[in-house]
Amino acid sequence: MAQLLGTRHLVQAAVTSFVPAPDVFALGADVDAVHAGSMLVLAAGDPVARHAALTDALAEALFAVVGRRSASVQAPEGDLLEQQP
Repeated sequence: MAQLLGTRHLVQAAVTSFVPAPDVFALGADVDAVHAGSMLVLAAGDPVARHAALTDALAEALFAVVGRRSASVQAPEGDLLEQQP
């Protein structure tokens, strides 16, 4: 399961790198927030996985906050993709 989540992070980072648009950051933040919520549910239901799930929930919540803040930053001269030749 950890490999799948790691792959999701890599794909999300690659997409965000290639298309650094506010909507992409916002979508990534939403995915991170849902992931954080699912880890809280796991922590509540599985005492054995609680510590790892809470740690993951904290990390994902931080990713969600950073993603939302990045989504609110506007590119200086419009969309970055429009600036490329």
